[in-house]
Amino acid sequence: MASKNDVTMVVMTAMDRFLDLQAEHLTSLQTGCLTKIDQWFEDRQLIAGHLRQALAEIPSSGIAQETRNLMLDKLSCILEREKILSDIAKQQHSSLGETLSSLRRGKKALNGYGPAPTPSPQFVNHTR
Repeated sequence: MASKNDVTMVVMTAMDRFLDLQAEHLTSLQTGCLTKIDQWFEDRQLIAGHLRQALAEIPSSGIAQETRNLMLDKLSCILEREKILSDIAKQQHSSLGETLSSLRRGKKALNGYGPAPTPSPQFVNHTR
């Protein structure tokens, strides 16, 4: 079994990685640069899994109060950022829904004009 210091170091590293990932996602959302959005879910699942596993290995006693406080601060920061990311995602989802609704109304309006007339010859030459 790993020592308490090793376990706490693993937990702190996992928390730092998750905080870094959140900062990257927040910056991307705020700037509208969503080119790596497909990779986000996998990255978040992987790092969250490491964090869960590391937290499960923490001994129930013997960790210094200062270390516990630091972990609690980082966890509360993670939760705050998750709330911010969630709020931004909800806002963008709502905005996207409004845009799609507007596009649908425009499409229906265009369909209201009927199909475009097919071009037909205006003069027919019967002498041929």
